Amino acid sequence: GHVQRPSLGVQVADDQILRSISEDLGMRQLEGVLVMRVAEASPAAQAGMRGTTRDRSGNLSLGDIIVSVQGLPTRQVEDLLSAVEDRHVGEVVDVVVLRSADRSTQPERVSLRCQLVERQRSRL
Repeated sequence: GHVQRPSLGVQVADDQILRSISEDLGMRQLEGVLVMRVAEASPAAQAGMRGTTRDRSGNLSLGDIIVSVQGLPTRQVEDLLSAVEDRHVGEVVDVVVLRSADRSTQPERVSLRCQLVERQRSRL
C-alpha cells in the first residue's frame, strides 16, 4: 500500500542554522523552525507563508519561523515533523509563525491556516 505523508510544502533550515543566524543578528535565541523555501502553489504558499530571501546586496531576509502547529510548540525540526506527521492529508491545521519586517523590529506572531497535501521529496 501507498502511505500518504502530509506536508505544508516548505523546505526548512537545519536547527543549527537558526541558532547561528540569531547569534549573528544579535537577537535573543530564536526558537522555532526557519522556513527557507515555500513551494509554489503549496498550502504554505496559499496561506501566505514566507521563505528566506536575499536582496541584491546579498543581505539575508529571514523567512517565517514556525513556532507551533495545532497548538504544539515547534522548537526544532523534529517537533515540526512530528506535528505534521500526526495529521492527515487534506486536514486543515493552524500554524503560528514569527514574522519580522526587518532586523530592527520585534517579530510579530502571525496565525495561518494550511490544508495539508501529500509530501513531495524533501518538503515538510
